[in-house]
Amino acid sequence: MSLSEEIKYNFTKIHTTKIRMSIGEIISMYKEKEIIIQPEFQKLFRWNREQKSKFIESILIGIPISSILVQQMDDGRWELIDGVERISTILEFVGILVNDKKELYPHLKLNKTKILPSLENMTYESFKENDNQESSETFFDIETRMIFKRASLDIEVIKIDNNMTKYELFNRLNPNNQINKTL
Repeated sequence: MSLSEEIKYNFTKIHTTKIRMSIGEIISMYKEKEIIIQPEFQKLFRWNREQKSKFIESILIGIPISSILVQQMDDGRWELIDGVERISTILEFVGILVNDKKELYPHLKLNKTKILPSLENMTYESFKENDNQESSETFFDIETRMIFKRASLDIEVIKIDNNMTKYELFNRLNPNNQINKTL
């Protein structure tokens, strides 16, 4: 087969669709187990609290976020290929992210940021810590929660009909990632 024929053959095996999806929809998909956010080749929580806080701030003030890449599996569920840190930060912040033992991660308290200094110690919703109810000034009011949940992200949905694996796709997108050094 010539190079031209190889390109034409393989080009027809990869299908992509770009959609905009609200954070609320992503949260719903996670709750319904329609999206897998912890592939074996990507670690959760490489970001520290400051980086997570800046990411949440970016969402709230409308700074564009790079696209999330998911692979659509045969059963219709999505598996994150690129964007695990961003999506896991959102899910940790809203208090629904669970680990592989089905335990909830602790609530993420945000740091003060340059543009939104009032984010310091904020959480998405109120929760009890040491049996003391949090002050209403330490969690998002309903308006801010709606702004957050209605913010949208670009999602690239990819369906691959050839032998390219999700690992290879991840490595092409993240050439400096540790996984490339071990595979």
